[in-house]
Amino acid sequence: MGQVRGIAGAHGIATEPTLGVGYADNGKTGRLSVFDLKTLRVIDSIPTDADSDAVAYLAPTHTVLVANGDGHSLSLIDAVARRRIANVALGGSPEGVVAIMPGYAFVNLADRRQVVRVDLLHHLVDTRWPVAECVSPHGLAMDPANQRLFVSCKNGVLMVLSARNGRIVATVPIGMGTDTAVFDPKRHLIFSSNADGTLSVIDQHTANSYGLLASVPTALGARTMAEDPESGRVFLVTAEPAQTPDGKAQSRQDHPRFKPGTVRMFMLAPAHGLETATHPGPGTAHAISN
Repeated sequence: MGQVRGIAGAHGIATEPTLGVGYADNGKTGRLSVFDLKTLRVIDSIPTDADSDAVAYLAPTHTVLVANGDGHSLSLIDAVARRRIANVALGGSPEGVVAIMPGYAFVNLADRRQVVRVDLLHHLVDTRWPVAECVSPHGLAMDPANQRLFVSCKNGVLMVLSARNGRIVATVPIGMGTDTAVFDPKRHLIFSSNADGTLSVIDQHTANSYGLLASVPTALGARTMAEDPESGRVFLVTAEPAQTPDGKAQSRQDHPRFKPGTVRMFMLAPAHGLETATHPGPGTAHAISN
């Protein structure tokens, strides 16, 4: 394990191995840090907008996309020149962003209960799709082969939309307090990491048919994740909230301060259950049956 230092409020990350760099946003300062993948040293900083959150990378055009919550915008960054191309006004507070289709990105707006399509060539929102029954859409993933968007909602539901016309083709129950959604095209699975201490695993039967495969116990607050598409391993992280000055524990549904030294990483491997590791420190790993 390693650490990229000097990040003020990290929310999202993306990597570009061909350039040998990674990108991490700074939610507190409204900037995107560029770091060396070998040394993890920050080598550049690019302005974005207020409350930078989700980060995505569009490899064909070498474009980094940063969704800015309080800025109500999507920053387009030239990865080669390391400069901001534009801030696209979204008309709402973004949470997730995916950019797999050439020329377009999709963003969910938590406060507007919408998914918007952004024209990356003309730097504007050209389509808005309502997801009225989705309270605070947070996670967003995409199946490009079938043109499906997966929108995870704080109220315990995942919606499947057509990326062509925004039609809702399916809804599936998930855990409460989702923050991230991931699609695994190799295994046809969708994951939602939830603050209630569950990882929802959804099976894609067909482009329009889905079912909840498992609700895997993780830990309270483990609402962010990443997946290794080759191995299928899913990684989640959480920690123990610090107490407030009045001695009360903070809510994991919010954005609490954490107790130093209590960070835990969880790994779910296909057919091997859930493992945990503690960091910093040497830590240990043990299997937890699911």
